Amino acid sequence: MQDVTEQRQFEEELKRNNQLLEASQAIAKLGGWELDLINNHLFWTAETYRKHDTSSEEFDPTVDAGVGYFLPESKKQISEALELAMTKGIGYDLFLETYTTKGRKIEVRTTCEVTLVDEKPTKLTGIFQDITEQKKIRNELQASNTRLSIAAEAAKIGIWEFFMDDQKLIWDDKMFDLFNVSKSTFSGTYAAWRSTVHPDALEKSERELQNAIASGQSFNSEFRIVWQDKSIHHIKGMAESVRDQNGTPYKMIGVNYDITERKELISELIGAKERAEESEKKLLEAQELSHVGSWEYITETDTVNWSNELFNIFERSPNLGAPRYSEQRPFYTDESFTRLDKAVLDCVEREIPYEILLNIIAGSGSTKQIISKGQIKKDLEGKIIGCVGTAQDVTKQKKLEAELIAAKEEAEESDRLKTAFLANMSHEIRTPMNGIMGFANLLQKPGTTHQKETEYLALIQQSGTRMLNIINDIISISKIEAGEIQVVLSPTNINEQLEFIRAFFEPEASAKGIQLIITSALSTRKAITITDREKVYGTLANLVKNALKFTHAGTVEVGCREKPEQAELEFYVKDQGIGIQQDQLDFIFERFRQVNESTTRNYEGAGLGLAISKAQVEKLGGRIWVESEIGKGSTFYFTIPCEGDLQDKEAQAQQTETASSTDKERSNRSLKIVIAEDNFVSDLYLKSILNINGNEILHATTGTEAVEIVRNNPDTDVVLMDISMPELNGYEATSQIRQFNKTAIIIVQSGYAFEENIKKATEAGCTDFISKPVDENELLRLIEKHVRK
Repeated sequence: MQDVTEQRQFEEELKRNNQLLEASQAIAKLGGWELDLINNHLFWTAETYRKHDTSSEEFDPTVDAGVGYFLPESKKQISEALELAMTKGIGYDLFLETYTTKGRKIEVRTTCEVTLVDEKPTKLTGIFQDITEQKKIRNELQASNTRLSIAAEAAKIGIWEFFMDDQKLIWDDKMFDLFNVSKSTFSGTYAAWRSTVHPDALEKSERELQNAIASGQSFNSEFRIVWQDKSIHHIKGMAESVRDQNGTPYKMIGVNYDITERKELISELIGAKERAEESEKKLLEAQELSHVGSWEYITETDTVNWSNELFNIFERSPNLGAPRYSEQRPFYTDESFTRLDKAVLDCVEREIPYEILLNIIAGSGSTKQIISKGQIKKDLEGKIIGCVGTAQDVTKQKKLEAELIAAKEEAEESDRLKTAFLANMSHEIRTPMNGIMGFANLLQKPGTTHQKETEYLALIQQSGTRMLNIINDIISISKIEAGEIQVVLSPTNINEQLEFIRAFFEPEASAKGIQLIITSALSTRKAITITDREKVYGTLANLVKNALKFTHAGTVEVGCREKPEQAELEFYVKDQGIGIQQDQLDFIFERFRQVNESTTRNYEGAGLGLAISKAQVEKLGGRIWVESEIGKGSTFYFTIPCEGDLQDKEAQAQQTETASSTDKERSNRSLKIVIAEDNFVSDLYLKSILNINGNEILHATTGTEAVEIVRNNPDTDVVLMDISMPELNGYEATSQIRQFNKTAIIIVQSGYAFEENIKKATEAGCTDFISKPVDENELLRLIEKHVRK
């Protein structure tokens, strides 16, 4: 007989399962869309494209194209709904039928929310959900429920009896159907039942059955069986023991029914639950990644609910709960809470949604920026009970926006300054070029006097020097812009560099009637430091050149002193020139910036020297600044770290003192000099400079020839090596010479004036470097410097 109580429990359980299945059908992947009514632009998420069997590369969505895929009745509904949304701001939630781009028919749910600005719709936002599979599953589950109902009503339950003494088993007809066993082959034994049970379930089922038999208790178990077609089915078995007149159990009577569909349904529901939990997890992760939290405010109770991410944004523990609305003022700046309070009041009382940027005070005390959105919340009866919304942390975004604006303004300013710089460059280059070409033409005129020729040649040389300075400045500033400044450290005698400055600039100072004063407070030992010699000299030269340019009378003082407390050397160049206005001191070291043009226009130059000097000093780890007063002059200062081993310094100082006190006559002796130069004009120019003191001059026009000449003349004193020569370049020729001659002074002379060329020459074994065009005094100074060592 059928146990009516168990049957009712089964029906109730099936009903609960159906309700759980209905809840699981609401969980699905959602596509999103957004229509910008201002720009008439429709945006689909990737999921929306997938629901339409297409992609953003294949399909450019428009309103008309999207609506065109709906079936006629659905097309009418969606068109009317869109019209109301775009004109009256009324959202919708519709269930419709549509085709995909591949012609596949699907059932969808689509919703729309309207964004209003000044009470006018400006944007539509919604979801697009394929519910075809959910409806299919619902229909299949309904069919399954119908079948189960029919089975229950028809009592399609197998009944069996088992006699304990002889292990006989009696089945009714339904049992044979349940176990997929033929009556003709069924032996009616316990072993026959045992053979149908799945091997993995056999031990448990036998144990529960034997326990029931031994104890006389009820048997209630679920187990799996294997049909002849190898398919697996789930069976529910229940039985009671029947006792004889002595109270001894002698048989069991029970029922079996197939619970396979229920098992599959439960498995499906578990899967749906897991998918729902995964979807919720992904939603929380999405909120965390996008820094968007949600909130709800109920006016009657003054309560506020926050999502987890909102707690993270405010840096408040969820264990403390969200503060009541009346307690939230400390979480905002005063100005922001005043605006928020007004927006919330307008939302609740006048149904005006809001979206505002606010400054909040996080738990750590830091200030953050959020975009808060809110709209009214109604109960089931349509009564306004509060508002709901979101808050997105946009602190990083706003910071980035500010940085981008600043970068844009800086780039625009840089572009403007570069344009002005290029215009100035055009003027600065054409001016000396005009002097060179103009006076060269005048020299060719017949009848020019010797005095005029001398005057014209001096002006041509002056214009050429100015042109070279401009080219050097452009090269230097280009390397600064590209970040290619390199530092070459070596022991450097600061006092010696100051003397070089004196020797180079004293003729110019004397010609202008200016007294050039060189002052050093450094002893011979302390004058030795480890730094980049060329950058120190270049910076001093730039500052002295500027001082002489803007000083018409008086003195220019150049000096250096030790700052032991800062472990640095401080240089200064003090002039009695025109001075600099105070409001221009902040930017005169900036690249592409000059002081007031009305001040500098009467003085030649591109205005790059100070920018170059600043870059060089900072690369060395120092600082540069200026003090100035209009009409009284300026003092430029810069520092470099004071480095170097004491023993090395003392050895350098001793070497310097020895070199300065002995062998002075050596600079006047005859030298054997090899000029390696393939350009006839350059070769002639160098020969003219060096053909003094009875020097012996040897010529090489290729790198190979230079190597052989030095090899055949081991007493060679100096080699002037051009970098660009046939057969072997200057680096290669120098490297080969150094294999057999370690003492000859090899000075590279080339038009390549970049630091990497100087470094490469040093690595090849060159003694020093001089850039073209070669200055006579500079070349003789270099040779004398190295010959004296």
